[in-house]
Amino acid sequence: MNAENNDEAELNLDVITEKHERLVNDTIDFHVTVDDEPEANVTVWFNGNEAMTDEDGNATLTFDEAGTYNVTAEKEGFVNDTYSLDVFNNALELEIEVITDEEDWIEGEEIKFHVTIDDEAVENATVWFNGNEAMTDEDGNATLTFDEAGTFTVTAEKDDEWVNDEYITYVSDTIEIEIEDEEIPGFTVIMALVAILGAVSAVLAFKYKKQNN
Repeated sequence: MNAENNDEAELNLDVITEKHERLVNDTIDFHVTVDDEPEANVTVWFNGNEAMTDEDGNATLTFDEAGTYNVTAEKEGFVNDTYSLDVFNNALELEIEVITDEEDWIEGEEIKFHVTIDDEAVENATVWFNGNEAMTDEDGNATLTFDEAGTFTVTAEKDDEWVNDEYITYVSDTIEIEIEDEEIPGFTVIMALVAILGAVSAVLAFKYKKQNN
């Protein structure tokens, strides 16, 4: 959003409608404020199409083609504001899952994720957590490594794009994964032997004590 600098009060134009609902031929809701207060009777317009804000500062517009539009809020005596709005033909929901066996969710190990839309693999989706990311291949797979144990939220997202003359936006998806501590080789076996030896020692001590009584 851009506002000129002068002594007049500045309009602030925002979009209420969620990004994935900003679709062709669907109503898109705008909100205009001045100093964080709703402003009525503001003209919100693009390409000759316009609407007036109500007492709550809201106005609605409809776009019949996909693309990027400059929408302007204008009222006499105020500084205009302009919002760059993307309108889409369709919004597709990504789905992410872990395909590595849960027993292998261990720190330092590679863990593979799979991203789909309606059960179809999605290429070039970004799979990330805490600033670490990987891109899905043509099979919809991406691999991440977690350097420490803990619970992590992994996100799949994909940039807006034109596909076969349609402007598509993608709804991201998340999944939680519990990473376990790295196991020390042979540690489980050693602990089992210690437990057995401890039990045997306890039995022998009991017998020895009984014999000496």
